[in-house]
Amino acid sequence: MIRMQLREAVARAFEARHVDPKKRAVDALADVGAGHMTAQGGWLPLDPSPEKMRRLVAAELVHQYLEGEHPIPPTKGVYRGQFRTNLSVLLDDELHNGGLSSADLDEDIRQALTSFALGCWDETDFRFLRTLVPGFVVAYYVLGTRQ
Repeated sequence: MIRMQLREAVARAFEARHVDPKKRAVDALADVGAGHMTAQGGWLPLDPSPEKMRRLVAAELVHQYLEGEHPIPPTKGVYRGQFRTNLSVLLDDELHNGGLSSADLDEDIRQALTSFALGCWDETDFRFLRTLVPGFVVAYYVLGTRQ
């Protein structure tokens, strides 16, 4: 249920920014968001309404994705390959171990997750976080596909 509601919210967030997302980017971001919300135990009692929280989560997911699609500063884009490799290794491991099915994963999903992970990383932060961010993204994505 969270997954489907977030898909709608993510699609609206792209529309609000007048951006036509790449194929399956909405699905990938909604699954990451659903996994993140599940890992956090859902909404907190003091949070705004679930609808407002979905809008806020979707807006942040889209923002981070777009930051990875068009990184600022541009030097951040140099690390796209490293993010892609780390994500691919982790995703392939999930496929091998049965955590994901081949229907959950294709090239478009891998590209969207790479952009999202790159967008989440702050280049001025500790460099070792480059290897941690993909792990969180994959964990949330896998958890989200089960929702």
